[in-house]
Amino acid sequence: MGLFDVFKKKEEKKEEEKKQETVQAPEVKKVEPVTPAQPAAGRNVGPTKTLGDALADKLAKSSLVQEATETAEEAKVKAEEIIAEVKEKMDEAKEADLVALAKQVIRGDWGNGAERKAKLEAAGHNYSEVQSKVNELLGIKVAEKKEEAPAEEKKTVEQIAREVIKGKWGNGGERKKRLEEAGYSYSEVQSKVNQILSKK
Repeated sequence: MGLFDVFKKKEEKKEEEKKQETVQAPEVKKVEPVTPAQPAAGRNVGPTKTLGDALADKLAKSSLVQEATETAEEAKVKAEEIIAEVKEKMDEAKEADLVALAKQVIRGDWGNGAERKAKLEAAGHNYSEVQSKVNELLGIKVAEKKEEAPAEEKKTVEQIAREVIKGKWGNGGERKKRLEEAGYSYSEVQSKVNQILSKK
C-alpha cells in the first residue's frame, strides 16, 4: 500500500466519523416542573400576590418614586419663587413707569384739568393712579373722602309745617335760612303753617 492509499483511508475514516456524529440524535434532558415553595407547617400565609402586585409594592418602596416626588415638589417651589420674582419686577417696572408719567404730568406734558384727564385716559392710563402719584411726588396730602351718610328722605311740606309750629326750625330770618338750606320752599311751608293754624 502506497502513501497515497494510507492518506486516502484516513480521509475516508474521518468522513465516516463525521456522518455518524450528525446521524446520532442529541441526548434530551428531562426537565422537572418547578413547584412553588411550600410554607412551613403552621405558618399563616396571606393571599398569593400577583406579579403586578409585587411590582407595585416594589415601586412604592422604591427610592426612585420618592426622589421623583421630591423633585416635582422642588420644581413647584422653584416655579412659585420665579413667578413671585417676575411679579415683583413687573410691579417695580410699573411703579417706575408711573413715576415717569407723573413727572411728565408735573412738567405739563399732558395738559391741565379735564384736558389732562382726557389725554391720560385716551392713552390707556388710570387717571386716579397717576394723579395720586403726582400728589405724592409734590408732597400734597389729599384727605380721603368720607362716605356720606344716606340722605334722609325729604319730609312733606305738611310735616315740616308742623315742625315749624313746634319751633324746631327757629323764628323769622333764621327759620327762612334753615328751611332753604335744607331744600324746602319757605313760602310753601309758611303757607301750610298759616293754613294749619287757621283750622284750629
